[in-house]
Amino acid sequence: MSKQRPILFSTPQWRDIDGYEDRYLIGDCGQVLSLARSGCGKNNKLMSIQINNCGYKTVLLSHDGKRKRHLLHRLIAFAFVPNPQNKGFINHKDGDKLNNCIDNLEWVTRSENVCHAMKSGLKNDYGKGKPLTPEHRKNLSKSLQGRKSPCGNRGKKRSPEAIEKFRTTMKIKRNERS
Repeated sequence: MSKQRPILFSTPQWRDIDGYEDRYLIGDCGQVLSLARSGCGKNNKLMSIQINNCGYKTVLLSHDGKRKRHLLHRLIAFAFVPNPQNKGFINHKDGDKLNNCIDNLEWVTRSENVCHAMKSGLKNDYGKGKPLTPEHRKNLSKSLQGRKSPCGNRGKKRSPEAIEKFRTTMKIKRNERS
């Protein structure tokens, strides 16, 4: 006889993402589902979630040929967390940026968010962030592997030839605009 396994996860609730109706759905557990579109030949699929340089989960969505990266906790809060006072910031109650469960998110003002960060030890009085835990650092480094630096090529020495090539390219672009 086979043993029955306990159900560990509940079935997620799905809601439309504002501005992406009929294209993407957001789940209350943080999944993003890309919906099949007619004539596109694609099936529904779960979108890849990335972690940005600040340690927040993000997802890349596209509409009318334009792609935009969105913070996952904001998408979840807009879809599932009531905001009767029209506050503009989302707080992770437990201070864990990767915990996007709807019961861990709340709408707050900027000052409430800063006060929470200071009280919980996420920031000190000077606004410096709390160091990442080894687990967060490991997850962040995995998600950033193979990506270009957000600062471009700052700090790298360039040869005089490379500098001249860049200047020539910029002159051509300026002349094309004129």
